[in-house]
Amino acid sequence: MTSVLDLARCCKAVYQKDPKVAGWHRERVYNPPDTGFYAALFTQQNRHGSGGLEAILAIRGTHWSNHFDGVTNLMLAMGITPFQYRQARLALIDALELLELPVDNFFVTGHSQGGGLAALAAPRNPRPVQVVT
Repeated sequence: MTSVLDLARCCKAVYQKDPKVAGWHRERVYNPPDTGFYAALFTQQNRHGSGGLEAILAIRGTHWSNHFDGVTNLMLAMGITPFQYRQARLALIDALELLELPVDNFFVTGHSQGGGLAALAAPRNPRPVQVVT
């Protein structure tokens, strides 16, 4: 079962150019050009008998070298839907489509701004996901 430590490690990993987390397989990186958005999808086999997958979509928070993130933070603070919301939704939809196998637990998580984007992107989905910020 996915732990809070697993989620934290994935959140930390997406601040790296080549995100890796011990015990997890990186399925895909989401880094569309000219948006400032960055996320990665990690999976592992459920270690508690079901044989299904555990999945984490980790969304990077503010990266101050990226001016798009400053604009996104300002929009979030003003209650305006940020441009990166669309990228977060597209990443989540793609991840859900990519993982056609049974997924026991699907988490969407992020640190700081990434947590805000995770909370905005996750509610409207055909399959249930859990948000941890």
